[in-house]
Amino acid sequence: MKYKIKYLKELRFEYSNHDHDSINESNVILNTSFKESYDNSNNELSIFLHVIYGLQMEEKVKQLVHCDIIMAFEFKSLPKSKKGKIEKIKSVFPNLLGITISSMRGVIYSRTKGEPINEFYLPIINPTSLIEEKSKEEPLQITLD
Repeated sequence: MKYKIKYLKELRFEYSNHDHDSINESNVILNTSFKESYDNSNNELSIFLHVIYGLQMEEKVKQLVHCDIIMAFEFKSLPKSKKGKIEKIKSVFPNLLGITISSMRGVIYSRTKGEPINEFYLPIINPTSLIEEKSKEEPLQITLD
């Protein structure tokens, strides 16, 4: 299956400088979610990705980075049948979510260049784990209406 990135939109970016706070692997927390949607008329899958990195400080959490993006992928050729399309998209979805996550990390890197947070190793976001976690609440919503 062939696809291309159609667009990447940064919807929200907030960075709070906490250079006087000690940031380490044990006190950085991650909150993330995604939402997928498919536009059948344009053969386009879009993925909304929400990420917040926070700093656990005793009883409260300070927000370090909050980033929301939407990334769209256009497919060149998909099976003609509805079932075939859904199965094909679901089979590549973890890869597309991985590309979206990597793109978000690129946004965070470029927007925080020169800031203390840029020197810190942010926790990895595993697309497969994210999909599995979401599937516990609701199945992947690739629908062709």
